[in-house]
Amino acid sequence: MAENLTRRDFLRRSGQAAMGLGLGLAAGPKTVHSAEALGANEKIVMGLIGCGPRGISVLNNHMRHPDIVVAAVCDLDEGRMKQTAAKVGAKQGKPVQQIKDYRKFLQIKDIDAVIVGTPDHWHALNTVDACDAGKDVYVEKPISHNIREGRAMVNAARRNKRVVQVGTQQRSEGPFFKAITGIKQGKIGEISEVLINFHGNELPNGMGNPPDEDPPPDVDYDLWLGPAPKRPFNRNRFHYQWRWFFDYASGKIGNWGIHHVDVVHWAMDPTGGYETAPISASSTGGKWILPDNRDTPDTQEAIFQYPAMGKNPPFIMTISVRFCNARHGGDGNYGINFYGTKGTIYVDRGRLEAWGEKGAEIELEDVKPNGDHARNFLDCIKSRKNAISDIEIGHRSTTVPHLGNIAMRVGRTIHWDGKNEQILGDPDASRLLSRTYRPPWVFPSY
Repeated sequence: MAENLTRRDFLRRSGQAAMGLGLGLAAGPKTVHSAEALGANEKIVMGLIGCGPRGISVLNNHMRHPDIVVAAVCDLDEGRMKQTAAKVGAKQGKPVQQIKDYRKFLQIKDIDAVIVGTPDHWHALNTVDACDAGKDVYVEKPISHNIREGRAMVNAARRNKRVVQVGTQQRSEGPFFKAITGIKQGKIGEISEVLINFHGNELPNGMGNPPDEDPPPDVDYDLWLGPAPKRPFNRNRFHYQWRWFFDYASGKIGNWGIHHVDVVHWAMDPTGGYETAPISASSTGGKWILPDNRDTPDTQEAIFQYPAMGKNPPFIMTISVRFCNARHGGDGNYGINFYGTKGTIYVDRGRLEAWGEKGAEIELEDVKPNGDHARNFLDCIKSRKNAISDIEIGHRSTTVPHLGNIAMRVGRTIHWDGKNEQILGDPDASRLLSRTYRPPWVFPSY
C-alpha cells in the first residue's frame, strides 16, 4: 500500500488533517456542511469513490441536478480516475481533485456526501469510515460482502446521524410503485408464493480462463484487494468480473437478487422493509457447467420461508438463477411473480402485468413514483430524513441473498433469527456471517 494507515489511525488523524485539506469551494452558492435542514439553493459538495461504469453512472445521475458540485474522485486505478476527473471537470466547468486512497479522500473537509461505487468487498469500510468522517453516503448494492458488515454499516449511519441511500433504484421506478400499490390494495388477495428469476445463457465459454498475470502498472492491486485474501492478479477477478467470486461478492443471487428481494420486502412488510426477515433459507446449486474460473454458481435455487406479515399469511420466496439456459417461459429473463389467491402480478423494469385466477386482466391504479433516486438522496441530505432506500432497508434486502449462499455452501436448511441476526443451532453456518480480514484492515465490528 501507498501508506500503512489502519482504520483506527484514520479516525484518529482525520480531524487534524481535515484542517488543511479544504478545496476553496466557499465562493458562489452556500455549500452544505452540517446536519441541519437546508434551503433549496444551497449546494451539496459530493465525491465519488470508485470510478468504474456503475460509479460513474450514479455520479452522472446526481450531476443532472443543479444543487451539487463534485469536488473529488477516488480510485486506485489511476487511468480510470484521471479519465473520470477530466470528464467531470469539463462537464461542471470546475476541476476536481484526484485521490487514490479513500482514507485520504475522506479527510477533505468540504465534501458533504460520497458515492460508493467500489467492489462489494469494499462497501462496508468505505461506508463506515465515510459516516465516521461526517459524510452522507450513497452506496451501491449489495451493500456488503457479508451480513455482519451490513449491520456495522447501519450502526455507523445511526451513530453518526448520517443519511445513507442504497442503490436499489427500483424503489423510485414506476412499474414497481404500481405493482406494490395493487398488492397492498389486495388486488391479488393473500400471497402464498413469490418467484424471482434470473435466466441467461453464457455458453460455451462463459468469461473464459485467462492466466494469472502482473496487474496493470497504474493499478495499486494490493490496495484493491484490501481486506480480501491475497490472490495473484487475474483479469477475471478484476474490473466488473469480480462479481462472480466469493472473495469479493455474492454471485448473481446477490448482485441482482437484492433488487428484487427489496421489492418483495417493500410489498409484503407493513413497515416497507425495515423489519422484514425470513425465518429459514434453503439453497442448492453450484458452478456446474460453465468452463470458466468463477467460483459462484452458474445454477442455483434458493427458497426462503417468511412469517406472516400484516394481513398476509406466511409465504415462500424462491430465487432462481441460471447462466446456461435462457428460456424464460413467457416472462422476462429477470423479474418477479407474486402469486395470490385472487391473481398474479408479474413486474420487471419494463413490464407490469396482472391476471385474475380466471385469466382476466386486473386493472391496477396508476401511481406516480418518486422517479429519481438521486433526487431523493439529495433532498434527504437537506431535510435529514431517511432516504427511500435507507441503509436499514438495504441491509435487510442484502441479508437474504447472503443467507441463500450460506445455506448452499453448508448444504442444509438454516434457521434465521431476524431480530437478533443469528443463525440458530449451526456453528458452521454462523461462521459465514462474517469473514477474516487481511491485515492491516480491521473488521468494522462496532
